[in-house]
Amino acid sequence: MCKEICPESGEKIWAQKAFRQGAAHFAAYRYWDALPLFRQAAQAGHPQAMRCLGWFLENGYCVPADVDQAARWYAAASEAGDGLASGCLAVLWDGVTADFPTDYREAFRLYRLSIAQGGATGTTYNNLAVLYMNGTGTESDPAMAERLLRKAMSLGNPLAGSNLEVLADSLSPFRCPRCGSLDIRRGRACLCRGCGLIFP
Repeated sequence: MCKEICPESGEKIWAQKAFRQGAAHFAAYRYWDALPLFRQAAQAGHPQAMRCLGWFLENGYCVPADVDQAARWYAAASEAGDGLASGCLAVLWDGVTADFPTDYREAFRLYRLSIAQGGATGTTYNNLAVLYMNGTGTESDPAMAERLLRKAMSLGNPLAGSNLEVLADSLSPFRCPRCGSLDIRRGRACLCRGCGLIFP
């Protein structure tokens, strides 16, 4: 399965085959066998293989850890449409490691891109909600944060429930007394967008 002997027209088929073999090795915990296949498929432009290679580099499995190189592979996979890669790159920009700069605006953009690309996980929804809660990388939006946390909970994220409690505790004076919604517009009086109640 050498790249050099494959014709140009068969490049995508070859990369897909290499990725599938790598994924089978990975599922069997044979990381040393998976890594070269992911690397070959990634170099041929396979988006999921690029993401997997980024994961190896980020976590230092079978290779020295290199977060900058991992970010480059995640970015290439994200540009090729891989939503999981967009989420992985967003986590790096979200300040989870001292080895990578923090940029909440970029993290916010990438979390939203991950959702749009259909690759969002519970972690993506939870982390995006926290940005909305804290107003980092975007304007504070408690109602959006609540919706995202509920989605994260439905996807099994273990932090979403406690984050939802923190959000509710911090905003309880602004919760609609009729329907309990956080989706309100504040001014001289509060208007609940859910049920239309106006309250002081």
